[in-house]
Amino acid sequence: MPTVRVLVVDDEDFNRQTLRYCLEPIGFEIDEAGDGVEAWALLSKRGDRYDAILLDRRMPGMDGMTVLAKIKEDPALKDIPVIMQTAMDREEEIIDGIEAGVHYYLTKPYDIDVLVSVVRAATDDYARLRRVHTELAKRSGAIRLLVQGRFELRTPQEADALGVMLASGLPRSAAVAMGLSELLINAIEHGNLELDYASKTDLTAAGQWDKIIGERLELTPYRGRVVIMDVRRDAQKAVFTITDEGKGFDWRAYMDLTKERAFDTHGRGIAMARKLAFASLEYQGRGNIVVATVALSEGGLAAQSGQDPAPTAGHSSQAEEGDETDKAPEPVIAVAGSVPAAVESRLRSVEGWTVIGGGEVMPGGDDDVLVISSDDANGPAGLRLSRRGAGAKGETIPLSGDPNLVEAVARALVLPETLEIGGDAEARLGAALACHQQGLAPDPSTLVTPVGSVSAWTSSCSRVSGDTWGARCLDDGRLSIFIADMTGHGPVAGVNTLRLHALLNDPATDPDEAPDAVLRRLDKALKAVLPSGEYAAMLYGIVDPVAGRFDYAAAGVPHPVVMDAAGRIVAAGSGKGLPVGASGVFPYEKRELHLVPGGGLVMFTDGLFSLVDRGHPGADAFERFTVAMEAMVGGGTAAERLAALVSAFDGPCADDVTAVCLSLAD
Repeated sequence: MPTVRVLVVDDEDFNRQTLRYCLEPIGFEIDEAGDGVEAWALLSKRGDRYDAILLDRRMPGMDGMTVLAKIKEDPALKDIPVIMQTAMDREEEIIDGIEAGVHYYLTKPYDIDVLVSVVRAATDDYARLRRVHTELAKRSGAIRLLVQGRFELRTPQEADALGVMLASGLPRSAAVAMGLSELLINAIEHGNLELDYASKTDLTAAGQWDKIIGERLELTPYRGRVVIMDVRRDAQKAVFTITDEGKGFDWRAYMDLTKERAFDTHGRGIAMARKLAFASLEYQGRGNIVVATVALSEGGLAAQSGQDPAPTAGHSSQAEEGDETDKAPEPVIAVAGSVPAAVESRLRSVEGWTVIGGGEVMPGGDDDVLVISSDDANGPAGLRLSRRGAGAKGETIPLSGDPNLVEAVARALVLPETLEIGGDAEARLGAALACHQQGLAPDPSTLVTPVGSVSAWTSSCSRVSGDTWGARCLDDGRLSIFIADMTGHGPVAGVNTLRLHALLNDPATDPDEAPDAVLRRLDKALKAVLPSGEYAAMLYGIVDPVAGRFDYAAAGVPHPVVMDAAGRIVAAGSGKGLPVGASGVFPYEKRELHLVPGGGLVMFTDGLFSLVDRGHPGADAFERFTVAMEAMVGGGTAAERLAALVSAFDGPCADDVTAVCLSLAD
């Protein structure tokens, strides 16, 4: 997963640390500058490494507006989204910032959810612009031969692809591609699917927007609707007419950037398209027809007023077809020892992999090499994958000898982009990975101890879950137990659960290790081996039946809950803490909960909130969970109530779900 790096510019150390604490746990890498001079020194030297800039307006010396002006004057930096920090009531400052090119606004003190949504929206926009540059570099420009044509489309993905195709060969092609895509997506989302502005705000903040779009595309009456793009060209201009089948909307409010929407995470597309991409933009009728015009020179192409967004380093829009300067090196897979022939054969069949085996010479140096070898500890068919080289950090993952499983894990470690949800590799390999992953979780029936009995429920939003759990009986009658939720969904997240199990089950570690020490160890280890932006929200603890206590440490999960024998909640712990792998040095603390004989201990990942809120979790989800548990029809023990809550949900899961309940002995 590529690094997403944000530059935070603020003269107050507390503000910089607050932003770092909020953004690093969700995968952003943060650089800091204490004033405008320091910020410009960083940007002048390595500005192309940043995906967004969080810029304080009021600073001594070189203030935020001066820094912004210098950014917008630099062709290599001007497209990096700038998020300005200011007070919401300073209308004049906000308008000045919009005119100068501010992408989004934030207010102090920070609302964490708004902060995360704004930064994510800005970096997603910038990633999309870079993808447009990359796609345009691959195009031949043959579309310029088109004089007249009609296209029909239904989905946002088709909108992006069509925008790039039609813009290739046009002047200011990247701006035109982004502009056409914005108009087409608006026609799909707000036209054909009839989703309004407020809904997009709420669903985007909840991380549900893409899911709702996918569901709505399959519902009557939206399933049969299409957006029509008519294209007409002559020597002077290209005219694009976009028509949707919706009820229309009041476009007048969206033709310009305004103070009212400066603090929103969306709503800029039409205004930016009008300002940067087209010679003219006109909505007609009730708002379901829009005509966009691109000016051409007489006889072909000419520069329209303005400049193309500058390509970032490694994404030149002038790249020649076939240029391989940015091509990633081929992964090197080394097969050592008595590895089954079927496994080696499978790995050799993957295009683009260099496989070393048999009597072949192992590569030297510091190259990152994935080594597959036999593992006597896992039986005659057992294998282990280990990593050698600069990025290795001593990681080892035990596996069975199933070729599908080995290929899936190898892909996730060296070519994760080939294991996307819905791709061919996932469809072919996902079942083997899911089966192995499920086998890592213990059989609850084997965990009957003086502590009590364990029940567990799991559900996945794709073939392979990014959630996992585990438990084991310790020699003195205590029980260690954990739940974890890896970043993302699908096969790559699933393989990361395998990496977590391997670290937890390392025979070199002490089984009596304190929970806070376990999380500190995992935080350091996962920070070293996981790609930037990947980590695990997690809870690990030890149940002591003699003391009647649950000692635990938490890393960004929902609060664990203690219930009595009648199913009433008597205490809730704290799940707060940075996810493991996000920091590498976070000082996790040991916490405790006192247990109730005959009661229950419930712990779960945040996917359970999706069940409580019927697929759309919102604010105060934990409180609604506790109310739902206590109000469960039929009552019963903690385990019975949790089972009823899970089984009551009959829709598709919006997130992976794992819930574990320890039913305590009387």
